[in-house]
Amino acid sequence: MKKIYLVDDDEDDLMFTRQALESVLEDVEIIELSDGSRLLDLMEQDDLQEPSLVLMDVNMPRVTGLEALSIMKSHPLRLHIPVILFSTSANPESVKTAYRLGANAYIVKPAAFEGYMHVAHAINLCFLNNYAAVKPSLNAKTLHGKNVMIIEDNSDHSSLMRLCLKQ
Repeated sequence: MKKIYLVDDDEDDLMFTRQALESVLEDVEIIELSDGSRLLDLMEQDDLQEPSLVLMDVNMPRVTGLEALSIMKSHPLRLHIPVILFSTSANPESVKTAYRLGANAYIVKPAAFEGYMHVAHAINLCFLNNYAAVKPSLNAKTLHGKNVMIIEDNSDHSSLMRLCLKQ
């Protein structure tokens, strides 16, 4: 079972995010926390299974998402845990700071539930590696004339990606 820490002080955002994640993800446990301080306290418990993902709001009381991210990523045993920052702000400086501190993604909170569903699908595919849930919707006609840039330092992976895209 995969575990997601959902960290946000806004109850509506927690509810929409949880509902979207639960409708898309299977075999997942979602732990809701109201601020970065609670996240850090929870992660200090040695007997706790580490999360597969942390989805965290940027603007929270006590310890902000950026502060919690910085503290979390300063611990060598937590560097591999993906962290997605979720915010109502698309301020370029906040985005740059988030990535500089180690965020794996920065997503602006959607205005409608459909947007939360899109985010949940992206999380499922990109961060939880659940490719089986993705139904191919593209065909050769829709891809004709399109370009895809592959940036990969492993030649085997690059060749495999090229092969898959050609098929």
